[in-house]
Amino acid sequence: MTINGDKRRKAFADRVEKRMRATRQDAYTVAKATGAHHNRVREWARGSRWPSVAHLGPLAVALGVSVDWLLTGGGQQPKASVASPREQNALAIARELYELSPQIADLARRAKEIG
Repeated sequence: MTINGDKRRKAFADRVEKRMRATRQDAYTVAKATGAHHNRVREWARGSRWPSVAHLGPLAVALGVSVDWLLTGGGQQPKASVASPREQNALAIARELYELSPQIADLARRAKEIG
């Protein structure tokens, strides 16, 4: 990793950590909202690892920021409030349904074939 890359990752980690504190969330809460393991969330907040593309959107939602702000510090500034636990649960359910959608589509196709 280049020096600039290290600086970018550290700045990203600082934003993640800052928003976790501001929204009073720990690694377990953010993990539940993003679908990542809590150790991964800690790595993001320490700057030892970047999140995957699949985790960026849910991470931004959980922290109440835009993906742009999370990655660069630019764009939409952090919201004063963050998603409620109920909204976070709804997001988790939506993510699970999205992940199941290929299986659901396959089951629907197979059911149609039986007809």
